[in-house]
Amino acid sequence: MDITFINVGYGEAILVTCDDPEREDGQFIMLIDGGSAISSEYEGNSGRIEAYRFLQRKGIRHIDVLVSSHVHEDHTSGLIPVLDRIPVRELWTSIRIAPEFYGKHTGPLSELTETNRKALTAINDYCLIMKLFKDRKISFPDGIRPEYFHTGYLSIDVLGPEKTYKQNMEKILA
Repeated sequence: MDITFINVGYGEAILVTCDDPEREDGQFIMLIDGGSAISSEYEGNSGRIEAYRFLQRKGIRHIDVLVSSHVHEDHTSGLIPVLDRIPVRELWTSIRIAPEFYGKHTGPLSELTETNRKALTAINDYCLIMKLFKDRKISFPDGIRPEYFHTGYLSIDVLGPEKTYKQNMEKILA
């Protein structure tokens, strides 16, 4: 098994690969978060790279599980370019939103502070991600994500988010 922390800057993007002859290309592939989608964060000689570019350079042609750990711009927004370029089989996410919010967009963003703009961008992008998954008929196992996952070659025990936090966030977004 290989775990690669992709340098997407302040956010997160973690690639987990594991040999599994029963999977496409002989590998189980999981991407946890996608970093930011703000292009200026990748300019210059920072060494940062957008998640989708990193995956393309690694020759990743599919993702078995895409994980959205939480709805922050620097974790969520970089998933959209990944979804535009690489087929994904399943989504695991920590928060369920009502289907009527799938694809909804709230704005304008120009009148907000940078912090509020990033927060609203993350929510808009998350709603788009959910729409893309629904439209592409990509599965949401066990309702939204399992507490435990096992293939013949890898076991994952999901420890968070804390149940009360998750329920409260889902009430807000329902």
